[in-house]
Amino acid sequence: MLKNIWEWFLWFTGVTDVGWSAWWGGFFSCLPLFGVFAVVWRRLKCHAPGCHRIGLHRTADGLYVL
Repeated sequence: MLKNIWEWFLWFTGVTDVGWSAWWGGFFSCLPLFGVFAVVWRRLKCHAPGCHRIGLHRTADGLYVL
């Protein structure tokens, strides 16, 4: 079972069959995009605890997004 998961992970990241060139050109090159999405999500997410909505309006003082 663990071997199957490891083989799937290697296939998903592009390391099997063609070596590390698929890793650098495929999966690894998408990591900066994941970082951008995380920053945008963190910036736009509602600041209320437990709320996962996208905040569109700022409070009167401008500190929080609701």
